[in-house]
Amino acid sequence: MNYMPWLGEIYTCRDCGYRGALVVEDGEIAEGIRKKFEVEGEGE
Repeated sequence: MNYMPWLGEIYTCRDCGYRGALVVEDGEIAEGIRKKFEVEGEGE
């Protein structure tokens, strides 16, 4: 089953502030995404 988020389903990470349509079941993947977002967000 493929999950397609409805328009407006925006999730916010309480730890890093990432906002987007994202469902992650694996903690290791979530940690990698959070680190990538934090690094990319530093340049803004």
